[in-house]
Amino acid sequence: MRKIIITLVSLLITTHAFADLSLDNDASHFFFLSTKNNKVTETHHFKALQGSISKTGSASLTIDLSSVETNIPIRNERMLKFLFNVEKYPTAAVTVNFDNALLSELVAGSVINQTFDAEITLHGVTKTLATPLTVTKLSSGAITVTNQTPIIINATEFALDTGIEELQKIAKLDAIAITVPVSFQLTYLP
Repeated sequence: MRKIIITLVSLLITTHAFADLSLDNDASHFFFLSTKNNKVTETHHFKALQGSISKTGSASLTIDLSSVETNIPIRNERMLKFLFNVEKYPTAAVTVNFDNALLSELVAGSVINQTFDAEITLHGVTKTLATPLTVTKLSSGAITVTNQTPIIINATEFALDTGIEELQKIAKLDAIAITVPVSFQLTYLP
């Protein structure tokens, strides 16, 4: 009888060790840098993020591009229209497939540092980038996902270079860098 109870408890713990998680927008941050005239670098972010991590380990992030915040309203408007073209491409999406067993075995305080393939869809283009991530399980059951180093997005690879050229002309700048460092900290709640 004792073996049956231990087996049942083990099964319950195993099957419920990892459940679907939802992104907490308020506790999550997604930043990118822009450099103009080869000397001025500024930090920007997106205010509206959605996502989840499924029981199978599939993690998703959807970025509402219309929520871009550069701290200059006219620049926000220009980015929406000329760079992101939000009427046609309102969101960017990222998916990462974690090993379900890896996530299921995480206990509070556990940290995984590993490179994962991140599939990024932006401006109608999908690319896969090897992305070094830190995955941490918190005592609340939440999981945080952060990049270990900035991810460098090449605007040309995502067909954003024409938009950058348009922004450069409108703002009468000599240059806007086409490589964009991206950093994030995402918190997924049970």
